Amino acid sequence: IQGRTDQKMGELADAQKRTDEAQRRTEWAVKDLAKQVGGLSAALGGSLEDFACDLVPELLEKYWAMVIESAGPEDVTVGDEPREFDVVVRGRIEGRPLAVVCETKAKVSVKEVKRFLGLVGRLKEARPTDDIRPLFFGYKAERRARELIVASGAAMVFTRGVMIPAPSGNPPVTP
Repeated sequence: IQGRTDQKMGELADAQKRTDEAQRRTEWAVKDLAKQVGGLSAALGGSLEDFACDLVPELLEKYWAMVIESAGPEDVTVGDEPREFDVVVRGRIEGRPLAVVCETKAKVSVKEVKRFLGLVGRLKEARPTDDIRPLFFGYKAERRARELIVASGAAMVFTRGVMIPAPSGNPPVTP
């Protein structure tokens, strides 16, 4: 009986070694997959931001006759904190300086709209003499998110269309 017990214990130890090795391979595969997904997410986000840097200035030139001076990602101090904005378009309308701060997301949610509008509100409070306007750019947005964007007076550019409020408080410009 002792011999069979020793044999079974050896088999159990071998099985445990195989299980441990399989667990290590699984953990490595999960970490590798997480890196790949993170890289894909960064690549998609970067290309969406690049697309916004190209398209948003053209739309602002068209709808607001804005003279563009710069467009790109930018760190802006909000209160005491530097915050990175996906795209900041700087320029002039009828000689007056203007900054359009853009949030780019593949899919925009109500939560993200509220967060970004709050951030822009704090930026405006910190710079009360600056003309700062929010714009959302993405593939799509939840219906309630679009409604909130329109109600706030912000601009939006999505695959379903463009809604850019008139530069002087006139009715919104929609193509």
